[in-house]
Amino acid sequence: MFLAQVWHESGALKYTKEILCQENLAKCKVDYAPKGPGASTGKDYYGRGYIQLTHDYNYDAASKDLFGDDRLIKDPDQVATDKELAWRTAAWFWGKNVHPDPGVQEGKFGASTKKINGALECGGPNEKAKKRFEFYTTIMKAIGDTSPLVEAGCYN
Repeated sequence: MFLAQVWHESGALKYTKEILCQENLAKCKVDYAPKGPGASTGKDYYGRGYIQLTHDYNYDAASKDLFGDDRLIKDPDQVATDKELAWRTAAWFWGKNVHPDPGVQEGKFGASTKKINGALECGGPNEKAKKRFEFYTTIMKAIGDTSPLVEAGCYN
């Protein structure tokens, strides 16, 4: 599940910055406006990393858990420019926010999509959510896992 989500979120490991925000930063400044620890920094907390870390509260929590300080609040761009950090924050987000979910623990792939992108993709038919599940199916076949795969938790 983790690999499929990373593959989707990063455009097959090509991107470490949210594409929409590169095209329309003004919209992202509104969508991800800092309300907590990043409110006075003048920084933008849009998606960065291999699982797109968003919002100042996630940058703050990741920074405190990974480093014991606020370096990611002070410099959120390092999540996009440092490949090792892009992986570390993806693993951190997965371990903290996705993996513990009961649906994920039951093997419901859609539950992982819901934890990552919630209402943006889940709650009805959505091509992006379906694409994530297709990546998961492809990865599982590639590693030789033939068990039945369950999307449940996002679009069905």
